[in-house]
Amino acid sequence: MQGFTRSFRYRRSIALLALLLVADLATTRLVLATGGVELNPFTAPHTATLAGHLLYLAPLWGALFVAATGAAAWCDTRIPDSGLLVWVPICILYAVPVVHNLLVIWGLF
Repeated sequence: MQGFTRSFRYRRSIALLALLLVADLATTRLVLATGGVELNPFTAPHTATLAGHLLYLAPLWGALFVAATGAAAWCDTRIPDSGLLVWVPICILYAVPVVHNLLVIWGLF
């Protein structure tokens, strides 16, 4: 039973990252709808439609969740409870575009 419980120990981190990814997508779509441009050169060709944007991002998001969860679990095998530290830089990295997009929407940037 402990293995089952341990596999879900990062549910808050996963939920936070999922929230940030959805917020990034939503705020990016809002910026694009108001005449803004996509600054990410890899994503820009796929942002013409919501479906294209999602089809491009979904595999990347899936790989991110799998890799981060695996890295966090591996870290926990080396140093107990250290796996949480894997999520901190990832969540910070994905919070930056959300903040930037909000500043653009509010006309501050």
